[in-house]
Amino acid sequence: MAELPLKSRTRFAISKHPVFRRPSELPYLTFGQLLGIPGMGAHSVLDLTCTIEAAMQKAADADAPNTRPDDSAAMSELLLDALSQPWAAMVSGSDRRFQNWLPAGSPPVAEQIDILTASPESRESDFSALAETLKALRPELERVTSLRLEVGLAEYVAVTAGVRDKRLAALLARLHLAGQPTQITLEEAGTRAGVTRERMRQIQVRFSDRQPKHQVFIPALDRALGWLSENAPIAATEAAQALAEHNISERPFHPASILAAARLLGHATGVSIESIRDIPTVVGSQSGPHVRFIVREAQRQLSGSGVSNVLEVAAAVRMNHEQDHDEVLVREVLQTYASFEFLHGDWFWDPSRPSDPLRLIARRVLSLVSEIDVERLREGIRRQFRFRESLARRMGRPLLVPPRAVLAAYLAAHPEFVLQPDSTVRSVRPLDYRSELGPIERTVVEVIRSSPSSVLDRSSVLQRTGALGVNANSASIALTYSSTIEHLGTDLWTVRGAIVDPVVVESVRRSKALRVRERRVLDYGWSNDGRLWVAARIPDSIEAFVFGVPSPVSRYLAGRDFDASDMDGNPSGRIRVYDYGAATGFVPFLRRAGADEGDLLLMRFDLGASTAILSVIGNDDLDTLSPEED
Repeated sequence: MAELPLKSRTRFAISKHPVFRRPSELPYLTFGQLLGIPGMGAHSVLDLTCTIEAAMQKAADADAPNTRPDDSAAMSELLLDALSQPWAAMVSGSDRRFQNWLPAGSPPVAEQIDILTASPESRESDFSALAETLKALRPELERVTSLRLEVGLAEYVAVTAGVRDKRLAALLARLHLAGQPTQITLEEAGTRAGVTRERMRQIQVRFSDRQPKHQVFIPALDRALGWLSENAPIAATEAAQALAEHNISERPFHPASILAAARLLGHATGVSIESIRDIPTVVGSQSGPHVRFIVREAQRQLSGSGVSNVLEVAAAVRMNHEQDHDEVLVREVLQTYASFEFLHGDWFWDPSRPSDPLRLIARRVLSLVSEIDVERLREGIRRQFRFRESLARRMGRPLLVPPRAVLAAYLAAHPEFVLQPDSTVRSVRPLDYRSELGPIERTVVEVIRSSPSSVLDRSSVLQRTGALGVNANSASIALTYSSTIEHLGTDLWTVRGAIVDPVVVESVRRSKALRVRERRVLDYGWSNDGRLWVAARIPDSIEAFVFGVPSPVSRYLAGRDFDASDMDGNPSGRIRVYDYGAATGFVPFLRRAGADEGDLLLMRFDLGASTAILSVIGNDDLDTLSPEED
């Protein structure tokens, strides 16, 4: 462990924990166990796991030079690394500088990753395509990062406004981005550019209209703001000269121009210019040095959840940046130095963000019904977030389902929705579910709607969607996690927000109760060699094969992944057991093994090695297994 190139924060956190003095146990630690170690935040966990994985890969490469690294692991590491970078929330297809790599108008990279992880319909190829794009984009990001302040600002304005030469210089001065103490007038800018005042105004409007609606990626501006915050108070002219001496700018760059750039491009400052003894002086507030960390953390949380609160931001800053700030300071920063708006108590959102997860979910639901109660919408949000929860924690972006009062305040504040006096919400404009929903979710909704009662059980949904070409496993995931589907009780489903007759629901429930119910998990136990075995009945559709681990042994399996193989040692995919006990990942093996309805799947779990051996057996085999191995 001492030889690993870990960050100091990570090394300090693990130095006092006894498990790290027993390296053989490290491969069996879960993310939950790592996060439970005092001082280990999401970034420290990622630092530790990625560093260990890289060390293991390096060792493996030394023994087997021809071994290729796992593409899926490399892709995940690349996306996780991207999310940890400040630029992830600032680089998008709305910024014309990056449209050679990102589709025009596409949201910031962090939001693209959130959208992919939010949808059960996302395919691995979607993640792979984004990972390849980011890999190709990285050299350009490094180039932009290396630019000094004047060059970075000039390049951004030139590409955005589509101007060069005299017009570019005039526009920079008019926008107060040229490093001068004061802003020039439109008349003067037109004179410098050799155009009329009206033409200069049109150029400025064109620039404003083309600007991204999120913070703009100008690393030199962040460096300048950081230097000013760290060195305040300082005379403005002295600061201008020092910025050039520290290679942040090519020439003296007045702090007034830096603050103007920060306002225009959405960067938090933490400093201001005041006249002290008639000398313009850069001064900072008590929170000045910490503004960037707090604002960045708040923006990161809003990207995942749409809303957050002061306590959550304070806790994350304390964990991820080793800075202990009280809630009063965090609230002051959020209220003063960014575009955040408080909704209810300590909860806030950012009205300047073009989109967020709450907006997307509300639009999906309201594309199916004209209005919905806030509580029912909140339950839809909870279902969608549950699908993303495990991956979100891996990415250091925990999801927060807002309380009813906060969600109501968000909907009332959002310009796309109307909160009515009876606590129902509707969309300002009609929404078409065919454009709001993905193809799988849309098909599931249409199948349920086609039922006279608008209520169906799982097997009926899978059967009908399967006839329409939808994979049974995909339809099952939609039933479990889609925000547009509502679970009415044991194995009964409807469209969220639909008005369903309780008499009809009870009738369907009673008719289901008359059916013969078959247990999915038939038996489980411990083998003589210490393996945990579970036997489960295979349903009519192997594509939808998911079962709940028996509660007496779920604590051994929940929240873990197991590398699967058959009896001959051939790799058979990976089994995942979620925190709530559902086990998935058997389809590759069942397809290859020729499994059929009514067969039994026997799973033997090696808890120490995180592996599982799979086999298909018959009823007689189970009768033999239980007395010998239980």
